[in-house]
Amino acid sequence: MSIKQRMREVLEETINYYDSPEKFGYGKFGCVYFGEHGQMCAVGRCLKCPDLIQQFSRSGPAAIDSLFKEGVITGDSFKEDYQGLPLSFWINLQGLHDSASNNGYNSIKSALESKISYSSVLHNVILKRIESGYYLEDEVIL
Repeated sequence: MSIKQRMREVLEETINYYDSPEKFGYGKFGCVYFGEHGQMCAVGRCLKCPDLIQQFSRSGPAAIDSLFKEGVITGDSFKEDYQGLPLSFWINLQGLHDSASNNGYNSIKSALESKISYSSVLHNVILKRIESGYYLEDEVIL
């Protein structure tokens, strides 16, 4: 299976997974990678040990990049089915999750139904980046 196809599948799987607010990785202080009730963010649910990175105070798409640079997240951190995808894809996927949860949507699908939401715009950007090969130019593959 091509990397493009795998990214499309992970994107759709993520949208379908977050079908209720209880599944979002949202805690007392905003989005978290691993919540106190086992809920996980978009990246956290794809990691072998999502609670490993919870010890860090950062969250959100920018945190994924910094956690990678610090060696906290590596390709080996991901479950086998999620390895081999570009870092920039994971950053955007986390942004999609966060934009839906932080703006009060009950699911990613409901955020996408609102054509003027940031989530809807970001979803379209992700799809265009997959199709254009943008992510394949990323030097960092996890």
